[in-house]
Amino acid sequence: VTVDDSRKLRRHLEQKLTLNEPLRRTFLDTLEHRMSSTSALRAALRPVVISAAGRVNTGDSFIRILLNTIPIQADVAALLLERLPEFTEAAAGDTGEAGIPHLILGQFRWLDTIANGAALTSKLLQVLPVCPPGLQGDIISFLPEIATENDHSAIVQELSQLADSNHEIVPAVLSALSGLLSMNEESAVAALGGGGEGEEGGSLA
Repeated sequence: VTVDDSRKLRRHLEQKLTLNEPLRRTFLDTLEHRMSSTSALRAALRPVVISAAGRVNTGDSFIRILLNTIPIQADVAALLLERLPEFTEAAAGDTGEAGIPHLILGQFRWLDTIANGAALTSKLLQVLPVCPPGLQGDIISFLPEIATENDHSAIVQELSQLADSNHEIVPAVLSALSGLLSMNEESAVAALGGGGEGEEGGSLA
């Protein structure tokens, strides 16, 4: 995929799609149709080429640009994740598509912004049980990066059930649970710190 400027493309999409629901829907329908081709999807998952910079590969793929475009982030994420089982089954048949699931999951790491962490977490937990252990480990490893605090109990429950049935993913589960625990502790400390400042202010008054 070749673009003139990935940042300009993202800004252009946000401007056009934020307040135009018919256009947004048409864009997503067209994207879904194009991505039904495995070769087109694989190309969209690879780093784009910036034509205005001497055809230098960047770190962002076309799909990642779309995932960083807030008006369509949730829809593009759902489109990608719903196809994971299809490619994991194909990989088991040695059709040359074994790398696509890992390419898909790699798009979600360190996104600039996550508009709806709860929806993305829910979709990841939905596809998690049908993925092979190796892919499950990848999904589990970045759940703490995207989950909101309200999602933690659902994540703990799902991961505990998976670990009971599949000991291969226990290390990944323990690491993720440790990450969630650290986040909870940080939130608690921040809350206590805020309360402490308020109490100190009251005593001075």
